Amino acid sequence: MKYQNSVIIPINNKVKETYNSPENLNLGYDKNPKLIFNRILKCLERKDRMDVLLKITGKNNETFWTKNTFYKDQNTINVIVEDYNNQSVIKKVNKLYSNLIKIENNISSAYANKYLDGYLETEHITLCKIISHFLQSA
Repeated sequence: MKYQNSVIIPINNKVKETYNSPENLNLGYDKNPKLIFNRILKCLERKDRMDVLLKITGKNNETFWTKNTFYKDQNTINVIVEDYNNQSVIKKVNKLYSNLIKIENNISSAYANKYLDGYLETEHITLCKIISHFLQSA
């Protein structure tokens, strides 16, 4: 499977500078739950479009949030990246991600997956639709 950044929408200079200088980009694997990246691939296997917020670290260790829309087009994974500033949604996602990271680090990835599944079931949503859900409830 091929991956490409098909569209990048820089809203402000932080995103533009970060994506124009890939050596300055840290996709935030340490700042986001690891299971999120596995779940993105599962959504894409079903050809679902998925919006996900990721905490990104740019140059000078600045951390900011981006909304990433992943979609599969034939055998290519595409992503649309936008700077994201809705503090109400970020607060909810940050709380969920913090809980998942604590569980991954202190218990296990398997338990973090169960926690996320329980959360999604309680909210009556799928992970592929979670950001849309947070936006509607903001």
